Amino acid sequence: MSSEFKNRNKLRKYKSRENEIFEQRKGRLLRDYNQKWQRKVTKSAKQCEARLARDCERKQRKAVMQKTSNSINTEQRTETVTVLILNKGQK
Repeated sequence: MSSEFKNRNKLRKYKSRENEIFEQRKGRLLRDYNQKWQRKVTKSAKQCEARLARDCERKQRKAVMQKTSNSINTEQRTETVTVLILNKGQK
């Protein structure tokens, strides 16, 4: 009877050790998964931030180009009007 008790006790210890190992593995897997997910989220956020920055820069450059284009057109119109007035005066 005592050998049966010892065997049961050994089995209980073995099972508890097995459960402990299982819990450690499960914890490790969850931690790894969470870290991987966190990296993906961070990477995605950084990419989104970079995309917004690029779009903003592009819009600013476009606005500057538009202003430059408008000022050039205004200068050309002014020159044209001036030339027309001068030509009229020479006739």
